[in-house]
Amino acid sequence: QQADFALWKSAVTESTDATARRRAAGKLLESGWGVSIDLLTSLLKKDDQPEVITAVADAVSEVSNPPQAIFNALLGAYERSADAVRESLEIAVTQYPPAVAIPEVSAVVHDKNIAVADRVALIGLLSRFVEVETVDALIPCLDKQEPAAVRQAAGKALAMIAGVDLGESRLRWENWWERHRNAGREGLLAANITRLQQELKDVRKRNR
Repeated sequence: QQADFALWKSAVTESTDATARRRAAGKLLESGWGVSIDLLTSLLKKDDQPEVITAVADAVSEVSNPPQAIFNALLGAYERSADAVRESLEIAVTQYPPAVAIPEVSAVVHDKNIAVADRVALIGLLSRFVEVETVDALIPCLDKQEPAAVRQAAGKALAMIAGVDLGESRLRWENWWERHRNAGREGLLAANITRLQQELKDVRKRNR
């Protein structure tokens, strides 16, 4: 175990090859060893090594049941990272069950001490989860006291999830949600399918 751990640690932290780093991070994840999870958690905090953060995120994206122990570290890295790294982290976060991810992401989205640009990015991350709880979390972001960028991002995210564009009016969304919430996740997915079908029709019309 010690030899394998040392080998994988060396590869993920010192290799100049992206594939080798990702594979080593994957081996650490697969091992399930406490020391491996601790290492991956600490690597996600190395903001001066975005290539290492990307390797860990990519490895998480490739497993079906990632350890919950590193979720908060992934989310923290997402808050701090540049857009290029965030792409990998976003995919990694969405590997987690909605019941795990949505409350944690929502809490940060609603934290007014977080920079507006980061809250906007996190709203985009939250919108990857087409769930009732996502809509519940996004509607308060339309409050008039919220920054314009937050309201705009929340309105766009809600429109994408719900398949209907009600702008940035909290009252309109609350009224709509009161009528449609009981349809649950299935209703949201059906609305998404309808929206995508309409978008496809529009594309075909423009290409004629």
